Amino acid sequence: MDSKRAREIIENFSNKKVMVIGDFCLDEYIFGETDEISPEFPVLRLFVTEKKYIPGAAGNVASGIRALGALTYATGFIGDDSNGSILINELNKREINTDGLIKIEKRNTPTYSRVIYSGKRRPKQHLARLDMENKVMLNETNKKEIKNFLYKKIFEIDAIIVADYEEIENMGIMNQELIEFIAKLGKQHHKKTFAISRKRVNLFKDYTAIIPNDLEAAKAVNIEAKNDRDFYEIAQKLKNNLNLEASIITRGADGISILEKDSWNTYPSLAKEVVSKGALAAITLAS
Repeated sequence: MDSKRAREIIENFSNKKVMVIGDFCLDEYIFGETDEISPEFPVLRLFVTEKKYIPGAAGNVASGIRALGALTYATGFIGDDSNGSILINELNKREINTDGLIKIEKRNTPTYSRVIYSGKRRPKQHLARLDMENKVMLNETNKKEIKNFLYKKIFEIDAIIVADYEEIENMGIMNQELIEFIAKLGKQHHKKTFAISRKRVNLFKDYTAIIPNDLEAAKAVNIEAKNDRDFYEIAQKLKNNLNLEASIITRGADGISILEKDSWNTYPSLAKEVVSKGALAAITLAS
């Protein structure tokens, strides 16, 4: 695909409807200042100046898709808790549809808090990261709810992006059954299906494309990547092994490489403000 065609697709992307299904979490940033030690314990005394919330994991993918103009539907599970309400509010602020985010009473909304501080004699730096995860697995009723929502929405959308960001084994939304279900549903209704996965790239057979980063892609096929030829071989193996229409590899500062049919192209990274590379890569094949 040449740059002219890619540009045309991006310009027309506002006409698309994309569902992002996966592991939605909340990223919290706590900013503060300190120049003194607590009188109670020998630790820094932090005066909180600001809290900032950003949709994370699948929420970041959905935000990237929406930023590029497409109508975006967030689908997954969150906790029936205050952080879940904050996450929905942040997604709604970005004009992302959250009808598909199902609240579960006994689960937490995964939340990752970073404490960042500075002072007159201290440069800005991270002090700590605080993680809130789940200990309650999803049940069969939950899985049925998601499938029913997919059945209902499949006629309205143009593409599905799976954002598999499971942190703790068996606690995320995606499992082999649901991964295969989405592949079959997409083919049955002639919808594009894409997948982003940190640890389970090899499960996504019969999708339109997968979008791993360079390290994830190399690990999936057990090839050490040193140059562009190596990445081409990795992309070819992924495409053949998983029966994909295309293989996409995000390569950090080196941009995005796309193998589609027999065409192998690398698009350099030029942007100063980052929009999700997975989102950008997906839209190049969305029409």
